[in-house]
Amino acid sequence: TELEVQLLADGNTYYTVYEKNLTDGVWDGTWNTKNVTIPVLTLSADDDWMGSWKDLPVYNSNHERIVYTIQELDEITGYEQIGVDRTD
Repeated sequence: TELEVQLLADGNTYYTVYEKNLTDGVWDGTWNTKNVTIPVLTLSADDDWMGSWKDLPVYNSNHERIVYTIQELDEITGYEQIGVDRTD
């Protein structure tokens, strides 16, 4: 049995990366933006139902902490979903 889980950043399946726009190696005062899709993880008993996402940003474009939540994409018979609040 496997379970697919999706990490959401402020309710979205992606987060936005901001990079300085360089012209000949010098920042021209503007920013490039790129949306990065957060991958779905497949968990199973083989990996003790554990997985992780790495190198995620902490703050959004408004300099507010991003709220990350996990959404289970599958239902497993006999399994009760519980919520875990973890901010670290």
